Amino acid sequence: MGAWFAAVRANERMLTGDLSGARQWARVAVKIGSKRDLAAAAIGTVTEARLLILDGHVQQGLALLDQAGVAAVSGDLDPLSTGIVYCELVCALQGLAQYDLAEEWTEAMERWCQTNAVGSVHGRCRVHRAEILRLRGSCSEAEGEALMACEELRPYLRRELGWPLNELGVIRLHKADIKGAEEALLAAHRAGWDPQPGLALVRLAQGDPATAAASIRDALERPIRVPSKERPPTSDLHRAPLLEAQVEIEIAAGDLGRARSAADELELVAARFDNKALLAGATLARGRVRLAGGDAAGAEQCLSEAVRLWNEVGAPYEAARARMDLSDAHAARGSEHRAFLERAAAREILDRIETAPSVSPPAHVERRDAAGEQPTESVNVFRREGTTGL
Repeated sequence: MGAWFAAVRANERMLTGDLSGARQWARVAVKIGSKRDLAAAAIGTVTEARLLILDGHVQQGLALLDQAGVAAVSGDLDPLSTGIVYCELVCALQGLAQYDLAEEWTEAMERWCQTNAVGSVHGRCRVHRAEILRLRGSCSEAEGEALMACEELRPYLRRELGWPLNELGVIRLHKADIKGAEEALLAAHRAGWDPQPGLALVRLAQGDPATAAASIRDALERPIRVPSKERPPTSDLHRAPLLEAQVEIEIAAGDLGRARSAADELELVAARFDNKALLAGATLARGRVRLAGGDAAGAEQCLSEAVRLWNEVGAPYEAARARMDLSDAHAARGSEHRAFLERAAAREILDRIETAPSVSPPAHVERRDAAGEQPTESVNVFRREGTTGL
C-alpha cells in the first residue's frame, strides 16, 4: 500500500505543477515498489521520467520511459496498471511533441485495449488517437475519435470530459469550423478545462484581435492551474503552445514587441527540449515576427526552414500555415512566382482539411446552440446531462 500511495501522490503532485514534491514521492514509489509491487514501481518510473524531461534532461527521461514501456508490454502487470502505464507514457511523449514515438505507443495501447482496457482507458486512447490523426491532417477521423472519447469519458470525473472537448475544438479550428470550435472549447471550459490557446485563436478567427490578445496575455500571466497529464501547469511545455499562439495574435493586434518577446521565449523552450516540432513552431514564430517587422529576407529564411521542419514532423496543416506566411515573404521581396507556388501548395492542403465531411455526434447527443436552442444549421454541440455530463 505504501508504494501505491507514493505513486498516486507523485502523479498528483506532478499534474498540479508541484514538481519538487512529485520527485520525492516518485523515488519512494520506485524504491518500495521494486521490492513489493512492480505496478507501483512502473508508474513511479514514468513519473520520474517525466520529471527528468520537464527539468530539461530529455534523453535521460526518454530512456527511463522506455524502461517503463517494457514493463507495460511484459505482461507482468495487472490490466489496470498496464493501461495507466500506457496512458502516462503516451501523455509524456505527446506533451513533449515526440509524435513519432507517441504514435507507436498509441498503436500498442490500442492493440492492448481491444481485449484488456478497463474503465476510462478506452476514452483516453481515443483522445490520443484524435491528437495524432489531427496532426497527420486526418481531421474528420480525428473529430470522430474525439466525439467518441467524450461519450466514453462522460461517466468519469467531470474535468476529464474537458480533455476530449478541448481536442475537438482544436480539430474544428483546423477545419475552419469556427462556430463548432467555439462551442467545443466553451464546453471544455464549463467542464473545468483550460480552453487556451484555442479560444483565443477562435476570437482571432472571428476578427477580434483585441479580445484574442487580452485572452492569451491573461492565459500566460495568470495560468489556470488545471491538472494536465500532457503538459503539467507551471512547466515550459505548458507555455509553449500559448507562446506560439501569442506570436500570431499579437502581430494581428499590432503589438510587435510582445510578439517578439513571445518568439524569444519560445526559442528558449525549443532549445531546452531539443525537439523538432517545438523547433518548427519556434522557427515559424521567428519568421512571422521578422516578416511583420519588415525583414522579408530574414523571414524567407526562417519560414522556409519552418516548412521543412513541419514536413519532417509529418504535420501537413502546420506546414501549410507556414507556407502561407512564406508566400507573403516571397511577395514582399517581389517574387510573385514563388509566392504563387507556395500559396497554391498551402491552399490545396488546407482545402482538403477544411472541406472534409464533418462527423455527427452520437444519436443521444442533441444539437443545441450556446443558448440551449435548436440551431437551424448543422452544428455538433453538447448539452448538459445530469450533474456530471455536458
